[in-house]
Amino acid sequence: MESPAGKRKALTLEQRVAALKKLDSGQLCRDVAKEMGCGKTQIARIKSEKEDVMKEWESGAQIDQKFVKRRKTQYEDLNNVVWEWFCTARSVEESACQWTTYTGKKMQPFIIYHSPLPPSY
Repeated sequence: MESPAGKRKALTLEQRVAALKKLDSGQLCRDVAKEMGCGKTQIARIKSEKEDVMKEWESGAQIDQKFVKRRKTQYEDLNNVVWEWFCTARSVEESACQWTTYTGKKMQPFIIYHSPLPPSY
């Protein structure tokens, strides 16, 4: 299952978990990488991110989802809060759309305005 030289291969979540199981059974990174058709550094990174991969697997994330590159940021908590806000806002919009189709009434689109940011000192 070798990939052509220079061609990157993104592993699905299911493949990442399978690679972790092989590593836990005692196989070396390079052997697992050869089996999976990817680079040994990719397998080593999966091994170092084992907790994150297993959390996603246990949370019921999409099995066939591919992760090209996951970046760690300085403000991880802020990113999570913004993501939660985004999901909530999207669900409110979807609920409003469902309500309008159910009742047959049209809603005017609404725009959220914010005050200008104060100058930084």
